[in-house]
Amino acid sequence: MTRVSVDLADAPYDILIAPGAFGQIAEHVGGYARAGRLLGVTDEGVAAHWLEPLRARLAAADIALDVFTVPQGEQAKSWAWLEKLTDWLLDRGVERGDHILALGGGVVGDLTGFAAAIAKRGCGFVQIPTTLLAQVDSSVGGKTAINTGAG
Repeated sequence: MTRVSVDLADAPYDILIAPGAFGQIAEHVGGYARAGRLLGVTDEGVAAHWLEPLRARLAAADIALDVFTVPQGEQAKSWAWLEKLTDWLLDRGVERGDHILALGGGVVGDLTGFAAAIAKRGCGFVQIPTTLLAQVDSSVGGKTAINTGAG
């Protein structure tokens, strides 16, 4: 496994790169579970292929995964979906020290990162990119956003 450390002054983080890294996902994110539970976000398309394998790997480590699912596409990066996601996180008792999993591509990463930044004045998030673009775009550099009428 290759570990690339991004040494930001106030928020350093690591990027883990390895063939088959998904097989050890519980080892990599298990430390973020609070009371044996993680919160995650994905979209309908990714959920169809990756959600159950993720749940199974986490369950094998006694970690439950509670997931918020958004529609596929740019429409999910909106004020409306940000509000729904933030309310969902708060309803589930997200705390400032929690990390939210973003399972998917750039839309999921952007929306999850933005929600994590504003929930409880900011909590962490972990990207689990499922596309090549997500691996090199939104998962590196901490850029998050939603779409608005002005851009």
